[in-house]
Amino acid sequence: MEKIERKPLGAIDALSAGFELVLRRPWLLLVPLALDLFLWVGPQIQAKPVFEQMVRVLSAAAATQSGSPDTQQAFDAFTQTLQVVGNHFNAFSFVALFGIGVPSIVPLDLPPADLVKPMVLFSIQDETAFLGWTALFAVVGLFIGSIYLEWIARTVRQEGSRLNAFAPRVLKSFASVLALAITLGVASLFLIIPFGLGAVLISVLSPGLGVFFILMIWLLLMWAGLYLAFAIPAIFVSGANVGQAILNSVTIFRYNFWPAMGLVFLIVLIQMGFSVIWQLLVDSTVGLIVDMVANAILGTALIAAGMLFYHDRFTWLTEVRQRIHQQQRPSIKG
Repeated sequence: MEKIERKPLGAIDALSAGFELVLRRPWLLLVPLALDLFLWVGPQIQAKPVFEQMVRVLSAAAATQSGSPDTQQAFDAFTQTLQVVGNHFNAFSFVALFGIGVPSIVPLDLPPADLVKPMVLFSIQDETAFLGWTALFAVVGLFIGSIYLEWIARTVRQEGSRLNAFAPRVLKSFASVLALAITLGVASLFLIIPFGLGAVLISVLSPGLGVFFILMIWLLLMWAGLYLAFAIPAIFVSGANVGQAILNSVTIFRYNFWPAMGLVFLIVLIQMGFSVIWQLLVDSTVGLIVDMVANAILGTALIAAGMLFYHDRFTWLTEVRQRIHQQQRPSIKG
């Protein structure tokens, strides 16, 4: 009897499976919840002098320029925003900002909780130190994100309770993610700088053509981002290195374009829609707690959905290739 070919996981099925996975394993929420609680009630590293210096530099530069009243009004609003952010800024927030995949509801300028008086460790005084702490917390965020994503990935791989390989895989995935970030950053610079200069030169000759050229660059970057959407799942689910992760992600999109596009579209749409809801509740203590829990559930489920989709589709493609190879083998011998 001929074996019936299984149907690969679709976008809706992947989302449903992602939420089911989180409901069955609620401990996956510990990392995002712990991070949000730490940022909310934990110690702080402030940087008010840095933001004040930024406002002074911008104000001095604006004083030498003559602009329209609308431009001045927009500039004043921007500097006021910088001052507000500086008053509540906590450098530890960069851990959440760079914590790849970790859903966090705590914004950079969230006032401290009324439950406890926050302990200020120190205040960053200059821009150089600010950049240094940013780089440090970016690496810490990537590492915490690697722990979190590997925790989800091992559930997707159905590894059970085996923990002996967890730490090595976290370190390997962290190194791969860091290498991927550096690779994409360098590639983006090599793409943006020459094309950006070209757009400026074209704008001198024809402003309309320059805008069109910039739009094309933006669309190209977005298109590349779509094809790289499954690079992170490839690193954590398949244990792929940078090159393999990029190749696997492109392969998933190439052979599953519409299902993959549908999943990415739904994930972005869900995140954008619920971000509006989170903003409505963030003004109260109870609302913020609800936001933290709900956002952790939603974010973890969406990440799990992406990993499940990648794992199922990649496994399906591998099976199809093996069947094709087996079917071609007799004809090659003949």
